[in-house]
Amino acid sequence: MFRKGMEKDCRAIYDLICDMEKKELPQGAFEKIYLRQLQRKDTHRFYSKEGMHNFHYKFSKRLIGEDSDRNVLGR
Repeated sequence: MFRKGMEKDCRAIYDLICDMEKKELPQGAFEKIYLRQLQRKDTHRFYSKEGMHNFHYKFSKRLIGEDSDRNVLGR
C-alpha cells in the first residue's frame, strides 16, 4: 500500500536516506527541506528554471483495476 508522505514521516525518511547514503546528514536542514517539499508548490517550474530536464522513465502497474486507462500510483 502506498500513500503520500506526511510530516510525521520525516524522521523515518531521514533515517532511511542516511542508511542508504551510509552517512548522517544534517537533520535540521533535511527536516526544513522535507517539510517545504511537502507543499510541492512550483516544484517542476523550479527545476526547469535551474536547467534540469525530466528524463525519468516511470514503470508502473495499474492499481485500480486491469481495465483502467490511468494509474493512481503516487496520488
